[in-house]
Amino acid sequence: GFRSGYPGNQGGINMVDSADMDPRDEFQDRQENVDLFAWKSSDMPDIDESVITHKLSISPMIKPVSQRKRNVGEERRAAITEEVAKLKEAGFIEEIKYPSWLANVVMVKKANGKWRMCVDFTYLNKACSKDPYPLPNIDRLIDGASGYKMLSFMDAYSGATYQRLMDRVFSEQIGKNLEVYIEDMVIKTTEKGEHDQDLADILKSVRKYNMRLNPAKCSFGVQAGKFLGFILTHRGIEANPEKCQVIINMRSPSSVKEVQQLTGRIAALSRFLSCSVEGVVGVPPIMLGNVLYLYLAVLDRAMSLVLVQMIEGKEKPIYFVSRTLRGAEAKYQRIERLSLAVVVTARKLRQYFQSHKVVVKTDFPIKNVLRKPDLAGRMVAWSVELSEFDITFSPRGAIMSQILAYFVLEMSTPPGMEKEQPWTLTVDGASNIKGSGAGVVLEGPDGVMIEQSLRFAFKASNNQAEYEALMARMKLAKEMEVKDLRAKSDSQLVTNQVSGEFQAKDPQLIKYLEGVQRLAKCFNSFELVYVPREQNARAEGILEEVHEGACGNHIGERAFAGKILRTDEPLKSVLSPWPFFMWCVDIVGPFPIGTKQARWIILAVDYFTKWVEAEPVSSISAEQVKIFYWKKIICRFGLPKYIVSDNGTQFASEKVIKFCRGKGIQNTFVSVEHPQANGQAESANKVILRALKRKLESKGEAYVAHLSPILWSYHTTPQCSTGEAPYTMVYGSNAMIPVEINPPSWRRETSIVEESSEALRENLDMIEELREKAHFREFAVKQRVARRYNSRVIRRWFREGDLVLKRAMGKDKGGKFASNWEGPFRINEAFEGGAYRLETLDRAILPRTWNITNLKFYYS
Repeated sequence: GFRSGYPGNQGGINMVDSADMDPRDEFQDRQENVDLFAWKSSDMPDIDESVITHKLSISPMIKPVSQRKRNVGEERRAAITEEVAKLKEAGFIEEIKYPSWLANVVMVKKANGKWRMCVDFTYLNKACSKDPYPLPNIDRLIDGASGYKMLSFMDAYSGATYQRLMDRVFSEQIGKNLEVYIEDMVIKTTEKGEHDQDLADILKSVRKYNMRLNPAKCSFGVQAGKFLGFILTHRGIEANPEKCQVIINMRSPSSVKEVQQLTGRIAALSRFLSCSVEGVVGVPPIMLGNVLYLYLAVLDRAMSLVLVQMIEGKEKPIYFVSRTLRGAEAKYQRIERLSLAVVVTARKLRQYFQSHKVVVKTDFPIKNVLRKPDLAGRMVAWSVELSEFDITFSPRGAIMSQILAYFVLEMSTPPGMEKEQPWTLTVDGASNIKGSGAGVVLEGPDGVMIEQSLRFAFKASNNQAEYEALMARMKLAKEMEVKDLRAKSDSQLVTNQVSGEFQAKDPQLIKYLEGVQRLAKCFNSFELVYVPREQNARAEGILEEVHEGACGNHIGERAFAGKILRTDEPLKSVLSPWPFFMWCVDIVGPFPIGTKQARWIILAVDYFTKWVEAEPVSSISAEQVKIFYWKKIICRFGLPKYIVSDNGTQFASEKVIKFCRGKGIQNTFVSVEHPQANGQAESANKVILRALKRKLESKGEAYVAHLSPILWSYHTTPQCSTGEAPYTMVYGSNAMIPVEINPPSWRRETSIVEESSEALRENLDMIEELREKAHFREFAVKQRVARRYNSRVIRRWFREGDLVLKRAMGKDKGGKFASNWEGPFRINEAFEGGAYRLETLDRAILPRTWNITNLKFYYS
């Protein structure tokens, strides 16, 4: 090739030698169109306003902004002066005296060493309405321009609304023999003769609309060239070696800015991510054939995919996609994460999925899940979104390309996901004439904290006590599968001995040191650091509990801890003799406002079958409770004997009590501020609330729609106390759940209508035995729990007439300096189970009962 030199040409035009045509003839053809090149700014004519016009749509509500002048260096100032002079000479700009809008210029050095003058239109852009006109997809343009033998690259002088202008001027050529991105153009043909004709037609359109080309960036009739940062050849798409070399020459990043620079440069080569620099040029993604293969890999926090095609019997990568899972996505089931990976790839590589058949290689039943008729929520949306593409699923088989997917997954996983946050262990040991002990605090990620006081049954020095505390908590951390542990101690001797700075000479301390070193090998990383005593306050406080107060007699840490946790009354188990005999009711909420202004959930649990009924309501009035009793309990399961609830006004109102009394239902109220007495409802509350949190994340207002599926899940899950699912306890058979439909389960595949009907009748005959078996199992479980619970009880009770103080609750409780107890009150009546009715000293009876845990003797 050679560069033609025209008068005034500062850059020249690249042309290619051709065996079929004399270069002088080629030169003559270019001379005919020399007027289409703008050698200087004044050579650029105006484009007809009927073709395209750019106007600023500034909102009149925005106040004009005049930026302060920025100081620039001498080199930039000279470049600015030169560029402004060119624009003034060409008549593009003119000086004004009193501007309302004023913006600074920003000089950017180009790859050839020259300066490009830009303008900081930050405030002006905010004042103008956004132009929604779309830009072409770069990946589609690159793929569309690759694999052609003859190429011509042209660069028009860019300006406002240029993509809209290009789409109008070259509407018939774009996609056929021309690809355009703003002002960059590439003409593509497979034969020389066709290329000359296409070039002539395109230059004719350029002349027709009074456009001009930049001679410094035009190349005609070449076999390879740069387009949008990639090398286009007849072989396909190749990475730009210059960009690869820039990454190779970079030093290891040592700051956030350098990491961002590295990430941005790698992003430009994302489609060649797994290849080496030597292999980038040799393995271009040539789009041959109609079938593409997709390999995918997912972890708990990241996903990666590799799109490949078969070339000469070998799989060649085309594109790599990787992404971290955000928010609720990290809690999806594995099959959902795999489905999401396919959806993400289809969105990013839409042009490939639309023009090719895609085979997803996986051993998971994604196809069966996405085609299930009873899909709901996001899975339905994904299934519909993927239905427009020709996607098939097949077993993975060979793992050649799957290894690439795993590699991208490992490389794209953020470091914080690969390495867990270290746990912090704080210890403090002490010894005196009465004995020795230690205070220990183990802190983990997400606010996990374990505090413990240790009491040693043997004589130990201060240093031995420090070692004992350290080893005890290291063993606990090992049992909790902690990987990285950072321990703190206020003993300089122990810290320096473990780090190796001090030598242990005492035989006992040598054994302790060996034990610590042996335990340290169980962790990926272990570090013991010294902290001053004033920074070790929490462990100091726990240690103080060992030696002061009730623990001062050194009865042992287990006995001391057990003494603190002992209750005042034996455990009273609640048993129901038959289904729907006794219900417990509670209220969950408030929630964010959902469908029909619902903010609360009224929840009822049957003591026998553990069946749960729930209803979202907008308010928790007595009328709503009455409707719930009638609609959800009586009309569905008949009249119960008892309904247990707390002392809320909505449950204890005269309207509700009168309604229940009219139906022969007895209301039972638990003691004030003692929710353990309504434990069945509280337990169901926790399960359902936890399920809602996991399902919804931050979108709490959607809880109404998800309540029924969660209740169904609860009903079909066996309970620990009965060993049976509530659905089985009520209906006598196991429910058919969606996972048994597709692929079908064994009982669905082998079921025969006649045999199924007979089996259902047998289940009805055996339901009483099943319920009786579950009843005895529940009784045994509660008996074991009560036996263990009661072994720690220290009984105390009050008699009628005793004076007591009751704990201040709710509105009765004053400010920070108010007493936590109020009274005295007199015991009016004692009930079974540690409940008491109180009266004032004036014989006025207090409403509701009070549990013994909220009462204590009054001493005058």
